Amino acid sequence: SSSLLIFEELLIVQYDHGESAFVAAFDLQSGSQVWKTAREVYDTWSSPMLVQFDSEWQLVINASPFAAAYDPRTGEELWRIEDILGEVASSPGYSDGRVIIINQLMSILSVDAGSGEIEWELYDDLPDSSSPLAYGGYVMIPTTFGGVTAVDIETGEVLWKEEFSEGFYASPVLVDSRIYLLDREGTMRIFSAEGSYELLGSPSVGEGADATPAFAGGRIFIRGLEHLFCIGVGN
Repeated sequence: SSSLLIFEELLIVQYDHGESAFVAAFDLQSGSQVWKTAREVYDTWSSPMLVQFDSEWQLVINASPFAAAYDPRTGEELWRIEDILGEVASSPGYSDGRVIIINQLMSILSVDAGSGEIEWELYDDLPDSSSPLAYGGYVMIPTTFGGVTAVDIETGEVLWKEEFSEGFYASPVLVDSRIYLLDREGTMRIFSAEGSYELLGSPSVGEGADATPAFAGGRIFIRGLEHLFCIGVGN
């Protein structure tokens, strides 16, 4: 389930599968293996994330039984958070020097990207599929049962919480000053990205959708259960 990641001239592959789990980097031009780091983790559905902290890059992976950061050029482990429980699907979030780690069966963790130390922990509405969006001093967290929570990234304080009629498998996406969040019935919840709760619109594609939408060239691409939609501004 994990997505591939490109860093400089490297293709990074997270292969958290059974007893042969590892993360590895391959040369983009030749395909030859540059480094490989074994990982004693369970099957994981999340994807790796690149984080830049103090001008240095980190490769952050959320998994069970631990989340960890690696040097993307060498595969060296930089820090680790133990006791991540249950099946992990949510990828990490990052903003303002803080890595956000979420596990459906545990809690929301804010981790200092420099030291790897936990800054705060919140036992609240937890997703089992969606990944968090960290931006502008807060974290948005959607859930499968329809709850959406915004949390202050510095303190862990809940800023606002709303309940919607349908749940979310897709992850929120920030585009300019708006956040787009697609629910499982194909309705796009569009929020202001200013921090306080403001729902700007709720257009629908008319069929179910579980995938996170993609944005490119002024268009929105949505993979529904039956169709692929391309939505743009008319000339």
